[in-house]
Amino acid sequence: MNEANTFNIEATLNAWLKTAIDGLDPPAFFSGFPSTRFILNMPESPINVPAYSGHHLFIETEDVYQGRRGDGGSALIYRAFFDVSVWVSRRNSNFTADKRWMCAALKDIVLGAKSVVLTDYLTNYPASSAGEVKIYIDGIEARQTEQDVNPDIDRERFLILYHTILMGD
Repeated sequence: MNEANTFNIEATLNAWLKTAIDGLDPPAFFSGFPSTRFILNMPESPINVPAYSGHHLFIETEDVYQGRRGDGGSALIYRAFFDVSVWVSRRNSNFTADKRWMCAALKDIVLGAKSVVLTDYLTNYPASSAGEVKIYIDGIEARQTEQDVNPDIDRERFLILYHTILMGD
């Protein structure tokens, strides 16, 4: 497995969060999800709400090991944010309750996971396998957003901080 490949890191977290969101059991008051609950890398086309969206923001690689050596190879700590937003429609009279529940559900998912096992999507995407390397979830922070240009849309934004150790030869 190529633990040094950021594609595997991002794909693993995308799959983890999508699986968790798809498995949510909304309360009776919730207005209901469209067929796609989690959208990656915000497409140019409009999205159906309520929904979650996400994309990754690189922060840094940290050279904390002497000589960049760890476990017999090169090693760096890779830090990044998973920028996740909650989207609802103000046309829905229940949009505030929907947004609060979706935000609480996202926080529960993230705070319930200390780490996620890295999966090798790059080598064999359809038959990907989990390895021993972990991606550590360091927390979740709410961030202010500006009013959407569409007055019918309301959004909450969260940054999920994570890190892992990039290993090379």
